[in-house]
Amino acid sequence: MSSPEPPPPRRVARKTAVQALVSGLVLLLLLRGVDLDVLLGTLGGLAWAWVGAATALKITGLTVRELRLFVAIRPWHEPRVWHILGIGFASGLVNSVVPARGGDVLAMALLKRECRVSLTAAAAAVAVTSLLEAVVFGVLLLGLLLGFASQWGELFGIASAAEATSVLSVATVVTIFGTSLVAIVARRLRAPPAQAQRPRLSDHLRNTMIEAGRGLGARSLIANALLAVLQVAGVVGTLVCLFPALDLHVEGPFLAAALFVAASSVVAVLLPASMVAGGAAASMLVLLPFGATDAQAIAFAAMVWAVHSGPTLLLGAVPLWRRLGGLQEVTQTLEDDPATA
Repeated sequence: MSSPEPPPPRRVARKTAVQALVSGLVLLLLLRGVDLDVLLGTLGGLAWAWVGAATALKITGLTVRELRLFVAIRPWHEPRVWHILGIGFASGLVNSVVPARGGDVLAMALLKRECRVSLTAAAAAVAVTSLLEAVVFGVLLLGLLLGFASQWGELFGIASAAEATSVLSVATVVTIFGTSLVAIVARRLRAPPAQAQRPRLSDHLRNTMIEAGRGLGARSLIANALLAVLQVAGVVGTLVCLFPALDLHVEGPFLAAALFVAASSVVAVLLPASMVAGGAAASMLVLLPFGATDAQAIAFAAMVWAVHSGPTLLLGAVPLWRRLGGLQEVTQTLEDDPATA
């Protein structure tokens, strides 16, 4: 199979326009029953000290995540930390605009081009970074569900609480077991012999497994996991700070914040984080059962969007701008790599 060609600019523009239209329609539907005076009054009475704390935690969380990418790529390359931070911030900015983690593809291409590693190694580094984040967040959410089981049952129903806890428990255990299995199997594999002809798909899969196992080495895995704990704590802490910033009294704020993160991740598959409608939908879904009004839920989503977009743009704009001229070359590196064939 030949590698797929990058979508033309017109197709990207049409897709973005459709996303913006859908986001606008969703936002209009959500705002239909909201008292705009109450909404504006809620936003006008912000406690700026808490907003500042939330912004500081967001910047810290973004930086820690890209430090984790630095740790993840080190089994293959010894880069400068500021270099990897730039790649991570640039791809993070793209992730906030493009749905389905499109920035991760850019991160892989940039790592391959600028760090001179194979595409499978770059993909393994990005995958390990995202995987450990998901595992740590899953463990945190599971702990919160178990710790606030009675409250969850009161808000969403006993059956719903039991089902959510069971599904999350199975998913977390399967992910941890699968990660361990990949690390064990990868250490027993050997790279396929070099061949003159085009490598087979099975060779690419084996190389990917080997690279993934290398990325899951003990030292880098422990360091990455510890940083992931700090990152997830920063993400949840950012949202928790926004409750008092809006004078929003939520019983069990850490559980509410974690549920908002989970709901936003699902919604972001269709609506990028840069489009506030996704956060508004997640906020209405999660916060209304906790006693928030429609206006408070929308105000919370607006502040989440502002606190997310500001630092993401601030940290990612310059690194992405510096690489704009080379994006065509980055795309060419993906097309020319045998692993994408």
